[in-house]
Amino acid sequence: MTLFRRLINSSTSVDSLKVFIFENIQSFYNLHNSSIENLNNEKEDIREFIETKTLILERIDYSNNTNKSFISIIFDFAERFGFLCVVNIENTLRRNDIYLGKRRDAAKLYLLNIRNNNDYINRFNDICLLLQASLETEEDTNKDVLGTFINYFAKIVRDTSIEYVEALKILIVSSKKEQNIDFLHNDYITRLLALSYEDLENAYYLIHNLIDEIYHRNFVVLPALEQVPDLLIESDTSYSNQLSRDNFSFDTIRNIAVNNSTWDSKLIHRGVAPLQSEDEMFIYLKSFGKMHKAKINSCLSFFPWNVIDNAVEIIDWGCGQGLASVVLKEHLISHEINIEISKLILIEPSRIVINRAALHAKFSGITNNIRTICKGFNDLVDSEIITDNSRIKIHLFSNVLDIGENFYSQNHLIDIIKNSQKGVNYFICTSPYLPDFQKLRIDNFVNGFRAFADFNIIKSIENRSGTWIDGWSRVIRIFSVKL
Repeated sequence: MTLFRRLINSSTSVDSLKVFIFENIQSFYNLHNSSIENLNNEKEDIREFIETKTLILERIDYSNNTNKSFISIIFDFAERFGFLCVVNIENTLRRNDIYLGKRRDAAKLYLLNIRNNNDYINRFNDICLLLQASLETEEDTNKDVLGTFINYFAKIVRDTSIEYVEALKILIVSSKKEQNIDFLHNDYITRLLALSYEDLENAYYLIHNLIDEIYHRNFVVLPALEQVPDLLIESDTSYSNQLSRDNFSFDTIRNIAVNNSTWDSKLIHRGVAPLQSEDEMFIYLKSFGKMHKAKINSCLSFFPWNVIDNAVEIIDWGCGQGLASVVLKEHLISHEINIEISKLILIEPSRIVINRAALHAKFSGITNNIRTICKGFNDLVDSEIITDNSRIKIHLFSNVLDIGENFYSQNHLIDIIKNSQKGVNYFICTSPYLPDFQKLRIDNFVNGFRAFADFNIIKSIENRSGTWIDGWSRVIRIFSVKL
């Protein structure tokens, strides 16, 4: 029996639907990331669920983050298949004031209120601009933006005629020359244009195979190193020679970055992909440094430092250039908080970046006991991050937990922590306020520890863009748990 057939059978009331979603949310995530072959097995049941269970779906509690995540997944299924019943999902979103981001806004332009085939063509520019904005401000990779655009192309192939397909191809080619739409220059778009459209039914099949390639392309980080030392650190470089322990600060390293990069440079995907060069590190600090510092400081202001009565170990997950650790040390000094840090573990998949993170940590004076682990989360094993059971652990997750499953398995991350971090743990988690599907990954992470008796939420804050300092946004989750 398919997942959605079981869902249909179980969804006899609001309460039964909520229970099924809660117990099976990871299965919905897995299906969301699966191939068109697997999705086709569920296709008619997905359609039936949307068409027959809308009234129940509208009434579940969307202040519950798991339910928000579920409705976001349902929207993506409806988009992939071009279901007309997506209007039911849109009505549910609107009535419950749920925002799914610019990419879904783009999808709505070709899924809803289409009066005639010319509307598909006339909305091309607006669709592209929304997708480009999503790529620059909301998405972790270009995967979902490409998927949504090619779904748009597929819908025209399926629902119109060769005349409109050719008109769309002409628009794509001309826009690649005339507009700054990054995703249109991707090789997948080139391959889309190169397909034969003499047989539209076969072309539709080939397009979905292309989408499968996009969604199953694993992100490749730098190759794992053999015999990696416990400490990777940058030394004897122009950058390291500019730093001095006497005047080292977060502002110092950001000023160096600003002076070594131009303001018209930018990092798409919010800078979440592992950085691969010094230029990219400078651009990240220039573009996001002030916001990064402000978010970490705001988290640290809510942390219960008064309950820390022993030395602590810090783990900076996906540490990047070690910015969260640097801000943490500066916060302790400026607020005269006298806490010993016995160990700092930096985890980051890019070697050039972790080298710099260790350099920053060393000059900050956070601790003399620094360990670097140059790996992605999926490659970690328990033994690499074992800590002292008697020590309090503080885990820093800054701009990491909202990153999509194509970068790492959140279940694997949670299991690694449960297995290796015995004793008292504090988690400081923060990210920008993003569309629900990404933002909710933070809460799914938090929920992974709720079953423990000594679990406690310390602070939970959300500010959309424009409602926090300097117009920035933030999501904060601070919690403790004894494992």
